[in-house]
Amino acid sequence: MEELAGTNGSLESRSLELSSHVNNLQLLLKDETLVSLLRRSFETKFETLKDMDLLLEDIKDHFVKMESETQQSYPVTEVILKLCSQIYCL
Repeated sequence: MEELAGTNGSLESRSLELSSHVNNLQLLLKDETLVSLLRRSFETKFETLKDMDLLLEDIKDHFVKMESETQQSYPVTEVILKLCSQIYCL
């Protein structure tokens, strides 16, 4: 019987603890500053990804231009172009 009472008490304390966590989460969600900070953080990360995409596009364009200018002079350029296109497609 004592074991059962101990288990029951343990379940009650876990239930209270979970309830407390849920209440804390609800308070955090109601806090507009937290939501605002998260939104700004994600916007910054998306802008960084867009910038990286533009940079990769510029690099690719540069290599395409180089390849057209030096097609016969440097056969290695073709290999570099293939590698860049594979990386960019990922």
